[in-house]
Amino acid sequence: MRMLVLVRNMTTREFLLYERQIIPYPPNDFSWLINSNKNLEGYEGARHAFTWQPHGSQFTIKDLIPAGATRFKISREPKKISMKQVIDLSEFEPSWVEIL
Repeated sequence: MRMLVLVRNMTTREFLLYERQIIPYPPNDFSWLINSNKNLEGYEGARHAFTWQPHGSQFTIKDLIPAGATRFKISREPKKISMKQVIDLSEFEPSWVEIL
């Protein structure tokens, strides 16, 4: 299984995009500690690999960005469209959904 990772800088509208394999992270392969903010941090040797913020229910994997990542910039903000326009463009029909 693979996943796409998008790294964004919304201030400059610059992005990095890369694909990586989804791999298991056996908990016993890492050392764990609680930091001063009461977040759980996982280390692989000296490398900080994970942070879990239980108060925000966020788990962050600190990944190394490959040199071949695709870098791009959005030069102008795209026009916003309404949800109705999206539904109209998809030619949605209520028969597509069955409530059980």
